[in-house]
Amino acid sequence: MSNVAFGPQSNYAQILVKCNSSEESRQLHALLQDSIRQKYPEPLIKVNKFELSPLTEAVIEARFLGPDPAVLDSLAGKAIEIMRRNPKVADARNEWGNMNLMIRPVYDPVKAGALGITKAQMMKSVKSISDGTPVGIYRDNEKKVPVLLKSERVHITDAQSLGDFSVWNGEHSAPLSQVTEKIETTWEFPQMRTYNRQLSMAAMCGVKPGHTMAEVHGEIRKEIEAIELPKGYTFFWDAQHKDQGEAMQAIAKFFPLAFLMLIVILVALFGNFRQPVIILCVLPLSLIGVAAGMLLTGFDFGFFPIAGWLGLLGMIIKNVIVLLDEINIQRRSGIVPYTAIIEATVSRTRPVLMAATTTILGMVPLLFDIAFGGMAAALSSD
Repeated sequence: MSNVAFGPQSNYAQILVKCNSSEESRQLHALLQDSIRQKYPEPLIKVNKFELSPLTEAVIEARFLGPDPAVLDSLAGKAIEIMRRNPKVADARNEWGNMNLMIRPVYDPVKAGALGITKAQMMKSVKSISDGTPVGIYRDNEKKVPVLLKSERVHITDAQSLGDFSVWNGEHSAPLSQVTEKIETTWEFPQMRTYNRQLSMAAMCGVKPGHTMAEVHGEIRKEIEAIELPKGYTFFWDAQHKDQGEAMQAIAKFFPLAFLMLIVILVALFGNFRQPVIILCVLPLSLIGVAAGMLLTGFDFGFFPIAGWLGLLGMIIKNVIVLLDEINIQRRSGIVPYTAIIEATVSRTRPVLMAATTTILGMVPLLFDIAFGGMAAALSSD
C-alpha cells in the first residue's frame, strides 16, 4: 500500500524587521506588540537585532530527541506549559507547529492498473491542486523560472470533493476515487525535523522586553530538566544557550596556554613573582567598568563583548606595567617606596590617560553599530 499526502498550507506567518539601533528595535517591538496583537489573535511576532551569525528560530529552545512523534509532542508540551507559567516568557510554542488536517488518498495498484494510471501520475495530478505541476521553464536572461500548471479546483477541503477530482494519465482521465483504495482524513504535523538523523522537536519561546535570555533560562531550567524522559529519548538546550556555550568553549580552549605565556613574559620582564601577581590582582577590577558600560549602552554580555573585554585586559596590563616600571626606577634612585609610588603615579598619569582617551574615542563610532557595539562598549570601559 502506497500513500500520498495532501493538506492545507501552514497558518504561520513571520514578520522580520531590520532595525538600525537597539532603541529603535525596542520601539518597534513595543509598537508591533500593541498594534498587531489588537487586530489579530496571538500572532508570532519576532523582532531581531542584526547579527553576523545566523539567527536562531527562538531565543530559548528545549530540544527533545527520540523515535516517536507522539512522545516528543508530549514532552515538548510539558516544557511549553512550564514556559507559559513564567510571566517573562513570550510566544511559547512547538517547533513543528500545530497539527493540520490532511486528506490522504491511498493508491490502489489493482484498480489504478486497470485504468492505466500509475502512482506517479496520481501524485502529479494531486500536486496540481496545491503546489502546481511543472510543465516547462521560462528563461529570463540567465534565470530559469519554472512554469506550473495548477488546477482550477483549489478549494478542495474534504475527502468527497477530492475523490471527484480527475486524474489524467496523458490519454484519458478517471476520478481519484476509482484509482484509490480509500481517501482518509488524518491530523499530522505540517513539518517534522531531525537532529543528527533523529526525530527532534523543540519547545521554544522568546523573552519579553526588559528581560534577558540568561535571566529567563535560569528560572525555567531546573523545572524543564526535571521532566522524566522515557528510555531512548534525550534532551539538550539549543539556540542561543548552545551557541554561547560553544563560543565560550572556543575561547577557553587556548586561554590556559595564553595565560601561562602571559605569566612567563611578566616574570621574565620583572625578574620576580611579586609584581606579576600584583598585575593579575588588578585584572578582575576591570569587570566593574565592563558591567557599567553594558548597563549604560544596553548591550547584552555576549561573544563580542567578551572579545572586547579580553582586549581591555591587554590594555590594563600595559598600563600597570608602565606604572610598575616607573616605580622600580624611582626605588632604584633611592626613593622610599611610599614616595616612589606617589611620584610614579603622578608622572605616568598623563600618558596612561592619553592612551585610554584615544582608545575610547576610537571606539565611539562603533558604539552605534549593532554587531560590534557591545565590543566597543567593553573596550571603552578602560
